[in-house]
Amino acid sequence: MRSKRLSDSIIIRLLALSLAIMIFGVLSRYYALGSFLRQDLGQVVSEQQLALAGYVAHDIDDKIRQRKALLSRLATALPPELLDQPDALRAWLKERYQYQPLFSIGLFVVRPDGRVIADYPEVPHRMQVNYGDRDYIRQSLQGRFYIGKATTGRSSGVPVLPMSAPVQVSGEVPAVLVGVTAIAAPGFLDLLQHLPAVWPPPPRRVSLICCSNPESATIATASC
Repeated sequence: MRSKRLSDSIIIRLLALSLAIMIFGVLSRYYALGSFLRQDLGQVVSEQQLALAGYVAHDIDDKIRQRKALLSRLATALPPELLDQPDALRAWLKERYQYQPLFSIGLFVVRPDGRVIADYPEVPHRMQVNYGDRDYIRQSLQGRFYIGKATTGRSSGVPVLPMSAPVQVSGEVPAVLVGVTAIAAPGFLDLLQHLPAVWPPPPRRVSLICCSNPESATIATASC
């Protein structure tokens, strides 16, 4: 009888209802706040990723432009008569390379048949390699500066980014000047290579690729 009276008590019922309402409110707020925080955190992380990737791409773009400007100037200044004098041409390349060594793998000059006339620094077996099938050689033989596809160097054996500029004489292209930079060269793609060290990977992966026409100087890739 006593138990029945307690269960029928209005006070007990009110307390039970109040407790149920409180628990329901706490759970509702927990799920609502958790969803809001996850969405807000995801947006912040995405914005940080895009900002850092944009910064890295801009840094790479500047370095590409520097190399384009240098290679174009050298191709314009190269004396045509040196194309028949390999030793003198190598000395000419050496003098320019030592002044501004932006191309870590070096500079070399290629004939229209794909054979190397001279290079500096000298790389073993490079003089025996035919580069006629490379995209940057074919494009520059048509009279334009070109950024080749990142590839493994045939003579160096390491991942490289080649660039080429036509050596023009009276409207003709008797040779192509090539500058090659190792992907892992110090001061080239440092920010991209050390990105995980300066910015721990977020919960999800986002990639940003900024790439324009290979004839221009804008080509950069940043993955976060």
